[in-house]
Amino acid sequence: MSRGLGENKLHLHENSVAGDYEVATKYEYSAQTMLKLTFSLTGNLQSIILPEQSAQTWQDNLWQHTCFEAFIGLEDSNQYIEYNFSPSGAYAIYSFESYRFAMQPALNLVSPDITTQWHGPNAFQLIAYVDLGQLAHKKPMDMGLSAVIEQEPSTLAYWALAHPSDKPDFHNRDCFTIQLQPPICP
Repeated sequence: MSRGLGENKLHLHENSVAGDYEVATKYEYSAQTMLKLTFSLTGNLQSIILPEQSAQTWQDNLWQHTCFEAFIGLEDSNQYIEYNFSPSGAYAIYSFESYRFAMQPALNLVSPDITTQWHGPNAFQLIAYVDLGQLAHKKPMDMGLSAVIEQEPSTLAYWALAHPSDKPDFHNRDCFTIQLQPPICP
C-alpha cells in the first residue's frame, strides 16, 4: 500500500556554499502509519563528509555534521516534532510546544529505521522509516524536509524546501511546505 507520494528538490540557503551536487527527497506512506522518507544526494560527492556507520542509537547534536531532517507540525497547533537522521544510523527526535520553545527529547516515540546505500560514486541515499501511529490525528500535518551537509574543509551547507529568512532556520513554520495526510490508524 502506497499513498501520499511526493518528490521535492531541496534548495541551498543563499548564505551556504555547496559543491556540484543536489539534494532531493521523496516521501510516501509505505504502510498504514509508516512514513518512508528518502533523501538523495547526487552529483560530485567527493567533498561531502559522511559520518561512519554505527549502531542506530539516540544522539544529540547530529546537525553539526551531515544530517537529514523532517519537521512535522500539527495543523492548527504550534506544536511540532523534529526528526534527525544521520548516515551513521544515529537519530534524534524532539518535541516542541511552539517555535523553538519547550524542546524535549521525544523518547516516547518509536525509533526510526534508517538505511543508507550508494548507487555508484555519485549517488547516495538515506532512507528513514518513521512510524507516525503515535501522532494519530484526523487532520493533515505540515511537514518540512531539510538537510545539513558537511563538506571539506569543515563547512556546513543548509538545504530545505524553503528558506524564509536570511539565516538557515528549519524550525520556521514557513519551511513546512508539505501538507501530509494523516496516517491510517487501525
